[in-house]
This record gives sequence, C-alpha cells and structure tokens, in this order.
Amino acid sequence: MKLSQTLPARLRASAIHFGVSLIVFLILLGVIVCIWYPGALFWIDGGMTGVQILIAVDLVLGPLLTLIIYNPTKTRRHIVIDFMFIAAIQISALVWGVNTIYNQKPQAIVFDGATFQIMDNDYLQRQESDIASVNESGAALPLILYSRKPETADEAADTVLHLFNNSIPGWAVVALLEPVDRHLPALKVESDKVKRQYQKNAPAMAHYQTFLTENEAADHELLLLSLSGRFGEALVVLDQSGALLGSFTLD
Repeated sequence: MKLSQTLPARLRASAIHFGVSLIVFLILLGVIVCIWYPGALFWIDGGMTGVQILIAVDLVLGPLLTLIIYNPTKTRRHIVIDFMFIAAIQISALVWGVNTIYNQKPQAIVFDGATFQIMDNDYLQRQESDIASVNESGAALPLILYSRKPETADEAADTVLHLFNNSIPGWAVVALLEPVDRHLPALKVESDKVKRQYQKNAPAMAHYQTFLTENEAADHELLLLSLSGRFGEALVVLDQSGALLGSFTLD
C-alpha cells in the first residue's frame, strides 16, 4: 500500500500520541515553572532551556516516530511491537531530559555581599556535598543563603583552593554559607543601594510597586536586591525576616 493511502491513519495515530504527550508536557511544565525554577529563575537560569528540551523529547520526538513508523496494514502483533519500540525511545529521551533539567535546577540563591548568585547542584557535587548539609530548617528550595567572608587563615586558604582546584567561586563554598536571616543588616544596606539604582527604571519600579500592593507593605518593610543568573539579571523581593516574596526580570 502506498504511503499516501496510509497517511490519514498515520496522522490520526500521531495526533493521538501528541495529545497524550501534551498532557505529560503540561504536568512537567507546571513542576518546572512552579517548583524547580520559580519566578524570575525560569527566565534567567535555564527554565526556558528546560522547556525547549521537553518540547523536543516529548512533543516532537514521540509523535514524529509514530508518524514515520506506524502502518495500519501491519498485523496487530507488529503494530504493538512498533509502539513498544516508540515508547522505549521516547521514555528514555524523556527520562534523560527531565533528569538534566532537575540536576541543573537552582538549589539556593546566595548573597555574595553585593548581589544574589544562583547555586545549582554542580557546585555542591564538586565539593562532595548536598543541599541537605546547608538546609538547617528543611525549607523548600531554592534556599536563601548568605556567603560570609572567611574568618580564619585556614578558611581563606580553603576558599582559594576551591577556586583554583574546582573552579568554585568564594560565594559558593559550602563551609561559608549561612541562613540569610543572620545577616539582615547587610542586606538592608545593599537593598537601599539597589532601590536608589533602579529608582528611574520604570518597569522595575512598576513590578516593585505591585509587590508593595499585593503584600500590603510599605517600601521600608521590604528588601529589594539584585539576582544574577546564567542568562540574565533580575530583582528579588524579601521581607524583613529574609523570606523570599518573589522575583522579576529587568526586561
């Protein structure tokens, strides 16, 4: 039978496969946007890249394989074998994609004295550590942490060794990380600088005013601080206890 004669059946099977894949995609998209890469982290630290990976391995690969391989003229046994083959390829690709996105998700945002930096799992693995070692309260990720300065000669030397041996910047050294609520005065000083810096940035101030309104808070009750990601810059809003209220990009 010619391809043109089986094409309608192939398209129907591919469309059904796409519908199922779309449901899986929407579930994973919700996890990425709401849990793994919340707020501005989605845009500045790889959330969008993760979505592109999902589109390729879930919405494109599976339905395309069905369109190419499915043939209604085959016996039921051969059709089942074909679909098992397609499912094995798609599931393998999907597991790889989700695992990649998960391993690169932000574990913490760390204040380095001037701005918040984003720590992913790679920084922890290079120090043979994990997020549990710095998550004293068992809080949800990403954690809000402060990187203090080395206090002894040994700590200073260890920080230098981390940089030269493992390419780990000083702010990411696990031994120097502490809960951010222990350093609120330093954050307040930097917040005042950031507010003055962005005073004439209309989009940034509009977002900030929205936070003030939604939280029924006055300007002096919230901290506004810079956040640096792999793909851009953003601002984060904290309350007076150091809890993260939200974040927004500068575009």
